[in-house]
Amino acid sequence: MKIKELIEAYIQASPEIRGSQLAVLKRMAKEPIGQCSLPLTAKNVIDHAKLRSRTVCPATVNADIVYLRGMLDYAKHGLGVENVTAQPVADAMPILRRQRLIGESETRTRIPAPDETKRIVARLKGIHADVAAFQNESGRRIGETCRLQWGDLDEGKRTILVRDLKHPRKKSGYNKRAALPDAAFDIIMRQPRLTIMQDERIFKVSAKAFQAAYRKACTAEGIVGLHLHDSRAAVVTRLLDAGYTEPQVMLVTLHDTARMVRSRYNRLKADDFPRRAA
Repeated sequence: MKIKELIEAYIQASPEIRGSQLAVLKRMAKEPIGQCSLPLTAKNVIDHAKLRSRTVCPATVNADIVYLRGMLDYAKHGLGVENVTAQPVADAMPILRRQRLIGESETRTRIPAPDETKRIVARLKGIHADVAAFQNESGRRIGETCRLQWGDLDEGKRTILVRDLKHPRKKSGYNKRAALPDAAFDIIMRQPRLTIMQDERIFKVSAKAFQAAYRKACTAEGIVGLHLHDSRAAVVTRLLDAGYTEPQVMLVTLHDTARMVRSRYNRLKADDFPRRAA
């Protein structure tokens, strides 16, 4: 059995796999490692990492290795496949680290400036403009925004249930209610509701289509180095600067721990250290 066939069986047996994990697995099935036969060897893993490192950063290579290991761990008992174990990945890890083929992602410090946000929203049209504005007010991930439903909105309390939140261990069904900042709530309320169905989506656009429109708008405006997800950091930073506590910010962002807010979105620099007056 080849890795390509194992990937296909793993995806078919795991409907919860989606997003970046699904994309990575499908890509690996088309690459040389997909043609490797079981049992996989540590050299197969290292060769794949070396090949990927020619075009992507160590953190991206690391994602490949994580998803590959997860599949191998699952395959023997979950799929009943013999001659499969995650041990080759464990054996390859010292080499991958020593040669710096894998690594942690760097914390991004880029956030959209107010002028950049205005230019992007102005460049976009219709629903795309509203989604861009909502991203810069709500702190939601784009996939979450595009799944929001009218039936989950509590207008009186200005909160909304966010379904299938990103979680390192829970692949689906992780739902939490989020507070909506006033500007984000206002954007929702100006969206047309076409039915009385509870599961009608508020923003009727796909995440993929919006991401493409956003990138095109950035290019047209000459805005360099900005990612769509940077808007989430902008919201957190703005709320903290406005004096909201970390627990209050978490009611909006739905981070599980204050440590995540504190470490990932701390924008303080050395020259921000308070000094005594001369």
